[in-house]
Amino acid sequence: MNPIRAHRMKIEAATQAARSGDDYGGITDEFKEMLHRDKLLLKAERSVTAKEALKRTLLPKYAPYIEGVMEAGNGKPDPLFSTLLIWRLDASDVDGALDMAEYALAHGLESPDEHQRTTAEILIEVGIEKLTKDGVLVSNARPTLERIARLTEGESIVDQVAAKLFRVRGNAALKDQDAGVAVEHFKRALALHPAAGCKAELKRAEKELKALAPQA
Repeated sequence: MNPIRAHRMKIEAATQAARSGDDYGGITDEFKEMLHRDKLLLKAERSVTAKEALKRTLLPKYAPYIEGVMEAGNGKPDPLFSTLLIWRLDASDVDGALDMAEYALAHGLESPDEHQRTTAEILIEVGIEKLTKDGVLVSNARPTLERIARLTEGESIVDQVAAKLFRVRGNAALKDQDAGVAVEHFKRALALHPAAGCKAELKRAEKELKALAPQA
């Protein structure tokens, strides 16, 4: 997309988002048609990996829309914005998705109709998935996990999902040899969901914390 067209689309999105009435967000006909075409492309792909790769290719052209809506800042219901947030997560652009999530959660934007989970729950579950490789957290995952925790604090989240976030935060703390914080997170996870699957990790963290006690 050339810079002139990108700028025009950004202005159109911001202008549309700022209007009062029943219009949703900054969705213009051009963006609606674009999304319709891209959804058809995604539907034609049966492979999840291929879908994620395609989303990485498609997302840049929506950047003017995202910027325009966020700059307008009026928080109107916007299913396209919420859809693109999930696409960014699917495409492993977790930081970009968190920037959008900050806006979406602040304004109470709902997740797309086809998803049963809330925006906060999707952010937690897919975010954790993208920060984990072969069952192990990627390096430097902890700051991103803590940002997810800050953004979703106070949101309505089912106990199992909230427990999952505490468990993974505990694993990240344990990886950083922060045993005291790890113990707290694991205990919170098990209090929310006894089957959270971190009893062994809790014992390990408590053992490490006990070993540090004489030094303290």
